Amino acid sequence: MLPIASHVLAEGHAWIASGYRAREYQPHLFIEDLAALRELFLKEIGQPRWSIIYGQSMGGHITVASLGCGRASTRAVCRNAGSLTASGSPTT
Repeated sequence: MLPIASHVLAEGHAWIASGYRAREYQPHLFIEDLAALRELFLKEIGQPRWSIIYGQSMGGHITVASLGCGRASTRAVCRNAGSLTASGSPTT
């Protein structure tokens, strides 16, 4: 578990996490997985007052890309990744 997860849980908040279903760079699949995980949370736990999306490396890119998916209750993202261009695509 990431250090941030133990901190979040220790403060009494919920934590959900996902992995990647493909080894190659497939951001559209990872965004779909993030949306499916959120839907599962809504079904099993209920609507949160707000949420924070956190990602490292490629997960950082997914956090930024997911902002355009209409998640009204997302209040913040925490991205820990390399540089992004203005379009949100990783720099090469």
